[in-house]
Amino acid sequence: MSPPEIATAGDSVWAQISGLAPKQLHMLRVIALDAKGVTLWEAPLVALAPPPQSDTAGRGWLMIFATALGRVNTN
Repeated sequence: MSPPEIATAGDSVWAQISGLAPKQLHMLRVIALDAKGVTLWEAPLVALAPPPQSDTAGRGWLMIFATALGRVNTN
């Protein structure tokens, strides 16, 4: 993972973090330091969970079952 790209605009500061593995949990904390490296404030730890896995196979079976059930009920 490379260091974040940090940008500022007025009172806002944001960072873009690249190189994170998309299927892993990542824990981040923001810490503000002064020019001497002394901590000014520290944010709580934040968890970035991976996106939920889509279960396309399960949805396919559900569609097949629902279609079959619909055909049985139409008689």
